[in-house]
Amino acid sequence: ASRMARSQIWAYPCNFPEISCITAMKMQQHGAMPITIANQNALQETVQYGEKLNLNPQDLIGQKQFFDRVLHHLRNPDEFAPQRGEMIAWAREKYRWASVVDDMDRVMRMDLERKRSLGQRIIVRKGKTPRRQVASLVS
Repeated sequence: ASRMARSQIWAYPCNFPEISCITAMKMQQHGAMPITIANQNALQETVQYGEKLNLNPQDLIGQKQFFDRVLHHLRNPDEFAPQRGEMIAWAREKYRWASVVDDMDRVMRMDLERKRSLGQRIIVRKGKTPRRQVASLVS
């Protein structure tokens, strides 16, 4: 956490189809401005500040473009300064664990409701503790 807080940027040239990116959440909460690849699944929603580059990190041209943008921001650290405080406040509110749990609960309930509306049978099984229940779809 202390290294995240000392970081000015978070360079993430990943094009893996993520469904969530906890590191992106944490880096923004700590004030490290993201430099990521544009339109990469969960990163579209998770990363709201910094720079999203429209390039292919798999080819040499895309890699060079990404590297050049990272170098640019390392050489010009004040460029992101106006956004940094706003990003930290936004990320700390958006990614409080209570908010994350509420979002996950909402998504799971919507998915269960969709399955019910399709007539799929759902069985609720008890988990490791009496309070924990896991819903599963029966084919």
